[in-house]
Amino acid sequence: LGCETGGIAPAFSAITQAGGLTRAARAWLAVSGITAEEALATALAGGHPIPSHGAAAHAAMHDAVAPYMHAMPPRPVPLAVKAAPAPRRDLPGRRSGYTQKAAVGGHKLFVRTGEYEDGSLGEIVIALNKEGAAFRGLMDTFTQAVSIGLQHGVPLERFVEAFTFTRFGPAGVVEGDPAVKAATSLLDYAFRHLAANYLGRHDIPEAEIEEPDTVGHGAREQSPLPLDLPDEASPRARRRGLRVVSR
Repeated sequence: LGCETGGIAPAFSAITQAGGLTRAARAWLAVSGITAEEALATALAGGHPIPSHGAAAHAAMHDAVAPYMHAMPPRPVPLAVKAAPAPRRDLPGRRSGYTQKAAVGGHKLFVRTGEYEDGSLGEIVIALNKEGAAFRGLMDTFTQAVSIGLQHGVPLERFVEAFTFTRFGPAGVVEGDPAVKAATSLLDYAFRHLAANYLGRHDIPEAEIEEPDTVGHGAREQSPLPLDLPDEASPRARRRGLRVVSR
């Protein structure tokens, strides 16, 4: 039908089906004082001689016409723009950092860090002393993933919140690091140490050393529960109260 607009809205496009400029586009160029040659030069240079009309233009026209109408369609909602991933910030070839030697429950480990010129953390390596090859390989892969996240702009606080209080062996009293007294796992110790040295955080609750089969009580996350957990929470203790009967 040759329509260039529909309802109360800006023009659909600046180009007709035949490849020429629409009447609305020609009128806009004339009002702006832009010749067709100047518009072509701007387009060839990668610019946009005729701006596209988004949700803001629709909303402005909606508000301009609304006082003269008995009923109006709802205002347009702008579409959410998906954020582009942050580019990777490479560490310098010769970087500063330090190596922290410690022992968690008698198991020795080394925490090595790599820093940017401004002193922010960009790399972490956890080297184990006497663990198996499979466990060492998993730890190397994990720390490499964390380092990539740090270099892409993931805040260290997110890793600290995610990996503190992770519970698996080895765990226990920490020796060799005055900033951390105890840890529930090697990862728990590493991120407690990073939080204390790079974030200045000393408010993380101390780790509670418990037996591996002990059921947690949720006090670390301050999560409300409808009922209090029983005092005797060990699975072994609960099994003592079970009896098998038959009819």
